[in-house]
Amino acid sequence: MALRQLRDASGREWTVWDTHPASTDVRVEYATGWLSFRCHAETRRVAPPPAEWFALPDDALLDLLGSATVSGPRQTGA
Repeated sequence: MALRQLRDASGREWTVWDTHPASTDVRVEYATGWLSFRCHAETRRVAPPPAEWFALPDDALLDLLGSATVSGPRQTGA
């Protein structure tokens, strides 16, 4: 898993990584994986992850961030 850090125009720092599910029990649009963006408690996703996303310049990743879907809060098991 590659990992990157970048700042948006407002100065917020985002961590970016790719996820490839081990299970097929995911929504169809996420079956081949997704790119996750996290800033504090906010998480966004882009699916599928662009090829060689880790080599994209920061401004291209910020464009992806702008079009990413906001993820709901993570559910934890009891």
